[in-house]
Amino acid sequence: MKKINKDDVIFEEKELNYLLEFIKKKWTGIDEKIQSDLRYAYQQGLEKAKYWINYLDFTKLISELEKVRLIHLEKNLPDEYKPYLDLLKYADPVMSGLYRFNFGLMDYDKIMKSEFKYEKEIKILINQFKINNNDIKPIGWDFLLKNYQDFDGYDTYNIKSDQELFGGVDSATAGSSGFHLRINLPTTMYNEICQGHDRVDTLIGAFFAHGIFVSIHNNNFKVSKDLVDMVKRFEKMGIYYVENMTGLSNNKMIQGVLHCHKPYDFLTSKKSFETYVKESLQPRAEEIKQEMSEEDIINDLIKEIQRDNCNDEFKEKKKTVLAFLANQDNHLKRKIK
Repeated sequence: MKKINKDDVIFEEKELNYLLEFIKKKWTGIDEKIQSDLRYAYQQGLEKAKYWINYLDFTKLISELEKVRLIHLEKNLPDEYKPYLDLLKYADPVMSGLYRFNFGLMDYDKIMKSEFKYEKEIKILINQFKINNNDIKPIGWDFLLKNYQDFDGYDTYNIKSDQELFGGVDSATAGSSGFHLRINLPTTMYNEICQGHDRVDTLIGAFFAHGIFVSIHNNNFKVSKDLVDMVKRFEKMGIYYVENMTGLSNNKMIQGVLHCHKPYDFLTSKKSFETYVKESLQPRAEEIKQEMSEEDIINDLIKEIQRDNCNDEFKEKKKTVLAFLANQDNHLKRKIK
């Protein structure tokens, strides 16, 4: 089993082959028909998460990009503008864009997953397959089933052996186990006997969930890489302004996030920048004699935390983002209400 790095891409077809190779060694009854069904379940997982991300994975990257950008401004800002650096950094399109992009990631993530129900998706797949094969079960099933009691088998389960046997990536997350743990003998039997989940359902769900994991991981990789490239391209175009921030990336997910929280757009030309400094920053710099008090900062944070994601603004934002992506991909049109 491989520990996947965030900077690595998971090759989808190669990963599927690892899943099938592993299951054929650990289960019986894995004929061509069930392999075809499992392949389809994995591919449906990939498709379901085609535009999904995990917004928490970007916190460190965005913080690093903000620090790099601030250093860039400190070094390259003309002397006449340096007295306004503390104010300018909040209006700078990159600093502003990254700050708002961070909030946009959270809203985008919620929007894309807002209608997803795992149990419902698995039920649809099971009804499609109509599998009726009692031979499909983990090796050792019949022996463990005799006189079975809750959690039997875990005390003798050799997790290290499965980790060495499985050639795919570790898909464990904070909320769920990895593929090899989802379909091991004691877990599968516990699910069927104690939870009422048929063993074939568990198997199908494991392939489907792994497909989702692969899509999200690869999407995070693409968005991270393209975000870094976008910031670099921006610096080549001009230090203080940009005509079209959204147009700096062809990544549909980045564009979708920017639809959630668009960067401030008044610094779109050199003239607008100079006007902003003269009419806004200079007067404001005279007014501000000290930084915000701790109480003001805490109050601002509380206001952000108290944002109601169920209000009309969020619903309209969701509709706008899904409509934008639906123009790129027809399979999302059914989600727009």
